Amino acid sequence: MRFVRGAVDINALLAFIFGIIFVCVILAFARFEPNPTEFSQSVYITVLALASAGVGAVLPGMLQVQFPYARASGALALFLLVYLNRPAIVGASIKIEFPTTSPTPVIQSFLQDVDRKLLDSAFDQMDVDAVAAFGDRRQLKEIYRIARETLGDPISRQEIGVDQHVSPAGFPAGGYRTVVFRTKFASGLCYEEAVVVRATSKLGWKVFRHNIRPTPIPCG
Repeated sequence: MRFVRGAVDINALLAFIFGIIFVCVILAFARFEPNPTEFSQSVYITVLALASAGVGAVLPGMLQVQFPYARASGALALFLLVYLNRPAIVGASIKIEFPTTSPTPVIQSFLQDVDRKLLDSAFDQMDVDAVAAFGDRRQLKEIYRIARETLGDPISRQEIGVDQHVSPAGFPAGGYRTVVFRTKFASGLCYEEAVVVRATSKLGWKVFRHNIRPTPIPCG
């Protein structure tokens, strides 16, 4: 029996071991935590990229990659390959799961607060990624105030459509449901009002977007 002899770099060995551990942890999160937020996805990809670099540090051979804004080799090349291919990795690995509960109570609570001009309470009910995308809450309040001054208070809402999507274009990865209403305002005009909710990691719903189309529609 022949044995392989030679020295082992303890730093490379530790990087390899921790890389394998991190990869296993990331795979477990991807498998058992549904509907991760944008922040969670960023953490997963960063850790996965670091783990890949750790594993690549002990692999033989030389890998070189070149992007328009970066060039690297070895472990750093593996890190960049993983980190810069986030959309493809996220799309293929995260688990999208729709809640079994209806989003109606969440939507009604949000719209009630908007109708009562309790905008801080309404925004607190929104998905964390949606709130982050808005940026300045004061500016959003001003948009709502101007819109409601023009339309007046809502008099009635009638649900006229429901649609469901997985990771639609322009949205963070996730499961979404859109509920559309015909809403009559104090101005006497009716408009199409839509509330988009997003499935959460706890298999609930959070409001992600609220739109009122600018063109009136028939009230009948």
